Amino acid sequence: MKIDEALEVVKGIHSLNSQAAVANPEKQRHSKTAEDLDNVVQFLLEKKRQSMPIPKDIGDISDLPPELLNELSVVRTDELEDQILSIMHACEDGVVNIDQVLVGLYRNHGVIKERRFLQNKLYRMSKKAIVFPVPGERAVYSLDQLPPAKPTTEVKDVPTFEELFGDDEDSPF
Repeated sequence: MKIDEALEVVKGIHSLNSQAAVANPEKQRHSKTAEDLDNVVQFLLEKKRQSMPIPKDIGDISDLPPELLNELSVVRTDELEDQILSIMHACEDGVVNIDQVLVGLYRNHGVIKERRFLQNKLYRMSKKAIVFPVPGERAVYSLDQLPPAKPTTEVKDVPTFEELFGDDEDSPF
């Protein structure tokens, strides 16, 4: 269930409880339930606002009217990109791997995508500088560009042939 669908359900139940509270003022439970549902509606609206991706350079634009949004020259994102960004914003450090995105899409948005499709989408998002690949990691992306990773392997001295096989005078080599 998406947030918009949950909002509609809760608003419908809130309306019924508000009507029952007006019709039966002596029953406090209807007015209390209507008050609680109003709090749930406000909570869901806030969560919806928070889950909207926000361009870093101009701040929160979720409250702007559509006429103004059409005039802005920010990078346009599609619905799936918005969902991916909301998952990344929900992570503490803004770094996710493909598995986290797959699970987040299902749990938060009810969307199931193939791994390959999602890899391609994240790659295209990185080419538009919406997300950034994490250096030294495969299929890991970040909201911020991270510094290059330091090499983890050290080059050791390679043994010579004689050290490996000994000095054999009868050898044709």
